[in-house]
Amino acid sequence: MECPACHSQTGFSQVEKWLDYRLMCCGECGLTFSDPMRSASQEYYEAGEPYGWHWAFDYFLGQGSGEGRTLLDVACGNGLFLAAAARRGYAGTGIDFNLDAIREAKEVHGVSDVHACTFQEFRQKYPERRFDVITSFHTLEHLEAPDAFIAELKTLLAPAGRLIVVVPNPERWQVRYRRNLGDYPPNHLTRWTAKSLQTLLTRNGLQITRTLTEKIEPHSASDVLQVARTVVSLQLATGVIARQKAEIGLGAASGNGSKQKRLAMLRRLASLKAPVTGALSYMLVPVLYPYLRRRKLEGEDLVVEAAQGSAL
Repeated sequence: MECPACHSQTGFSQVEKWLDYRLMCCGECGLTFSDPMRSASQEYYEAGEPYGWHWAFDYFLGQGSGEGRTLLDVACGNGLFLAAAARRGYAGTGIDFNLDAIREAKEVHGVSDVHACTFQEFRQKYPERRFDVITSFHTLEHLEAPDAFIAELKTLLAPAGRLIVVVPNPERWQVRYRRNLGDYPPNHLTRWTAKSLQTLLTRNGLQITRTLTEKIEPHSASDVLQVARTVVSLQLATGVIARQKAEIGLGAASGNGSKQKRLAMLRRLASLKAPVTGALSYMLVPVLYPYLRRRKLEGEDLVVEAAQGSAL
């Protein structure tokens, strides 16, 4: 056994068990990773929920104009972020293996330079392309080989390029309330701390330039409403649904017909979830507002920025 971040081979402790996995914590860098490091099948992600907006998008886009700069968003989803980056002047490119998401990026969000392929396929097709900025939002935790992924990203960075990696914040307030079952394998294979992510990047020859987490500072009812939606969503993501998705991802469903029925059921549940979440969230606002004003809470995103040496 070897830590996927620091490559330590000793000093592990078992955190818990889930399905066919053990969750192990590395005593050297603090990374929690699954044993085995075996990700979900494509059918698992077909049963997933729609792509949404992240605080880290706002953080990145608030750094100034992107005029004259190239941007690669890895696992770009439906192109929501790339469309916003284009409005800030970036020449954006996206890759994602989800063909439906790429189609939505083109047809709905007007992003043209997006590719339905793996990262390796993109590199083979465009070996000469280099980017001023590469972003990876909530992708690393899904991967079987995060070290190889970062090494490959580095090959596409321009000499003064920046890499921005965003993962679920281990100190996010939702974990205090209830750990989302999507944070377990085969969906999330790793749980990153700032130290473990910094270790991974520096081992690949990158220099850390900034590390930060999202802060929850509610100043209005609309801020609290966002938190309330998350509370309700966590409650609706029941163990039954999460286990069904995990079993589909592990190929546990018997027969293709059975698998398709279970996927259809999960899609129906996802379509019902939005209106139910909205109604219940509004009811929670008066209760949550005074509580959140007294607490210092962290949000979902942990951001670590790194750069090639010449970018410093």
